[in-house]
Amino acid sequence: TSKAAQTMASASLAPYCLFIYSRSGKLLFHREWRAQKSTESGPSQQAQLLFGVLTTLEGIGPRLAPKSRGKPEATTDVHYYRAGKYAVHHYRSGTGWRFALLTNEDAPDCSPLLRQLYCDVFVPLVIRNPLADSSEPIALPLFDHEVDQLLLRSGATLAPPRPTAAAAGGASSHV
Repeated sequence: TSKAAQTMASASLAPYCLFIYSRSGKLLFHREWRAQKSTESGPSQQAQLLFGVLTTLEGIGPRLAPKSRGKPEATTDVHYYRAGKYAVHHYRSGTGWRFALLTNEDAPDCSPLLRQLYCDVFVPLVIRNPLADSSEPIALPLFDHEVDQLLLRSGATLAPPRPTAAAAGGASSHV
């Protein structure tokens, strides 16, 4: 069992939805497991708003971090934040891919799990797959399955995936 899975197994994790963005901010993948508050905005608008929030937090992080004297600069990446009834967990790869997982508010930091998703699922099935175009929405049933399996191994309680309409650019989950 991975370190991320062991950490997650000790706490309650109920994923609501997952967003994966390209380096340019394009929504490549969206998957929902639990109904969220009904809004007039669809997954595409939610994805754009979330991307904007993450980009903003990433931009102000270094400005808010205390200055260190004589020490190497500490990272100021935003890994997760809690707001009201949910938490947003974020992982940005060294090459700029972004993963955002919305969960229950008392879930522990899932950024190690998102890093594992990037390394163990995204890279092999999307980046290294000669038949997949990593600049286009992910439409691989095996990817969906592997995402679910990784979350289940981490101790997550998954509701059946909700069918999603194609988001801008066509990112959707095929169940």
